[in-house]
Amino acid sequence: KVTLKELGLPDHVSAREICNHASRSFGLRPLTPDEALQLAMVMRDQIPNDSMHVAMHPLRGPGDHEEIFRIGHESSGRDLDTRSASGSHFLGCHQFVFAKQEVRQ
Repeated sequence: KVTLKELGLPDHVSAREICNHASRSFGLRPLTPDEALQLAMVMRDQIPNDSMHVAMHPLRGPGDHEEIFRIGHESSGRDLDTRSASGSHFLGCHQFVFAKQEVRQ
């Protein structure tokens, strides 16, 4: 997990900008939707009231809006939902989870 601030990005950047920057600057890659679902299923150590956005290429949601997954641990338990990928609500303290790019030899 890494915050926007740790990536050196300002508030309110889009999910696409976050993924592109993290890939170029840190060798991180977005998760696929399948990887995000698997991660949500196996995360047993997430602390209560914690949440993280999944760095991924946006999916088309209702109304043709681009969305990404968010994994949370709310008072009612763990959940997986979506958030707008536009970035209008992403702040420097928000956490994103990536995968490390595989090194090809």
